[in-house]
Amino acid sequence: MPTTAGQGPFRIGADVGGTFTDIVLIDARGDIRTHKVPSTPPHFERAVLRAVADRLGVAGAPGAAVTEVAHGTTVATNAILEHEGARTALITTKGFRDVLALRRIRAPQMYNLFFDKPKDLVERHLRFELTERVSAAGEVLIAPQESELPMLKEKLEAEQVESVAVCLLHSYAFPRHETIVGDFLKEHLPRVQVSLSSDVLPERKEYERTATTVVNAYVRPVMQHYLNALRSGLRELAVEAPLLIMQSAGG
Repeated sequence: MPTTAGQGPFRIGADVGGTFTDIVLIDARGDIRTHKVPSTPPHFERAVLRAVADRLGVAGAPGAAVTEVAHGTTVATNAILEHEGARTALITTKGFRDVLALRRIRAPQMYNLFFDKPKDLVERHLRFELTERVSAAGEVLIAPQESELPMLKEKLEAEQVESVAVCLLHSYAFPRHETIVGDFLKEHLPRVQVSLSSDVLPERKEYERTATTVVNAYVRPVMQHYLNALRSGLRELAVEAPLLIMQSAGG
């Protein structure tokens, strides 16, 4: 049943997959309009904006009548699976450069002698060590050697890194060392994205925390570019409603 702009407010749900993009428009009475269009990689936002404009036109509603946009997307997942994320570096405590590669020392296929581990998102030459140490109780054993930071900055610049994951030993118990590194990088490399493990996943288990922080750093520039383009396009449709992004955990 067609609605008019006077029957707002409207809510929009948008789900982007590698093949199709689905849009749901819900009005104040609960009437639902759906629309499926082909996805438009690598510019996935174009399909969303095209479908939103179509549904608003069918409903006779202005963009200003939209109060909420909920969005789920596989853009980050695709970037990981296709290894098309940002050029990422990892900064870790001296002696822990290979945590990302060693993982949990368990073979997913124990009796498969030809099993190959998936390629690491950060190659070994892009993993850098920093002299510092914190105990599991959060006690500072070795203060960060801040004299190493300028040299580290030069290496990151030389490698044309786009994003950095900082994962220092036991930072969940004492995040100050990561904060020092993060503040330095943000000041001296303002165009580089910085992800701190103490922000992303402040929990025990070095591999899990390192891997999660690396994934965050790897997809962060990709998602930032995508969401900025989507937000800009929504504004052109006069949609100023909050853009809510579904997380993998369902929140």
